[in-house]
Amino acid sequence: MRMQKLNFSGLIGLALALMATPVFAVEPHEVARALEPSIVRVLVMGPGGAASGSAFQVSHAGHVATNYHIIKPHVESGWKIFVVRSGAAADDDRLAATVVKGFPNEDLAILHVEGLRGPAVTLSDVDTAGLAKGMPIYAIGFPAAGGRLGLGRETSFTSGALSRSIVGSWTKDGPQIRIIQHSAPTNPGNSGGPVANACGQVVGINSQRELAVVVGPGGLAIPTDFIQGVFFASHVSVLIQKLDELSIAYTGSRKACLIFMGVASTNWYLYGSALAFVGITLFVLLLFRPRTLFRAIDRCRCAAQDGAEAIARVMKDRK
Repeated sequence: MRMQKLNFSGLIGLALALMATPVFAVEPHEVARALEPSIVRVLVMGPGGAASGSAFQVSHAGHVATNYHIIKPHVESGWKIFVVRSGAAADDDRLAATVVKGFPNEDLAILHVEGLRGPAVTLSDVDTAGLAKGMPIYAIGFPAAGGRLGLGRETSFTSGALSRSIVGSWTKDGPQIRIIQHSAPTNPGNSGGPVANACGQVVGINSQRELAVVVGPGGLAIPTDFIQGVFFASHVSVLIQKLDELSIAYTGSRKACLIFMGVASTNWYLYGSALAFVGITLFVLLLFRPRTLFRAIDRCRCAAQDGAEAIARVMKDRK
């Protein structure tokens, strides 16, 4: 019986198409560019004073997440809360914000900003086991020093590594939550800003830099010295839990961010499947249709040679 002719070129093309999913090298500027449109500066203003911090948009309906200690003057004294988009002057593009709910023990607050139309970040809804020591970590926000120097319109972006993940609390009597320690430098004003992985997913929320002690497992006090590059953030699971409680829709991803050969992606399982498919196809070709394989290789060689000659002619004509 005559075997039906197989379109191996089509099969290889299909495998390559499967591999053409979003992927980028571990370049900090790519992470910063992806996150910056979602970052806002928080201003809490009252009689004779003002406080500031950072926040990030978590829903398309204008909800932002920040630290509770930033909005504490509003809760205690009725100060007004505003947010300012990245790149905008505080007086030109200031939007009023309202408190949806504050969680003082977790140092977390959810605000709603009418008219905020920026993109929502992607929250990494992956178990903390996916946080590997040494993985790249990035922090973005509005340090207060930038405002004093006239640089408050733009975000500050720093990079570091994840040091460890612990279960502890921000206060002695506070609930036990997941806390991550990292080395991405932060300063007052960065509070409430996101901590992201190499794929641009948010994995944590920077908390107050002024804390001298974090209460660890069993009530063990862990002293911190920020001069030595030790910084702490609430794990994003704390935020996800509160958003679920408030029935606020958010964008989450259960795909782990993996780095292989300098490339960060959440789609390595697709790449592996596609490569395996290509390998099996080539093996079958070599075993049963070697002439077809050699002809395909020869066509690819000729096509590559023709392409190189065409490029050379174009470059020559431009000179």
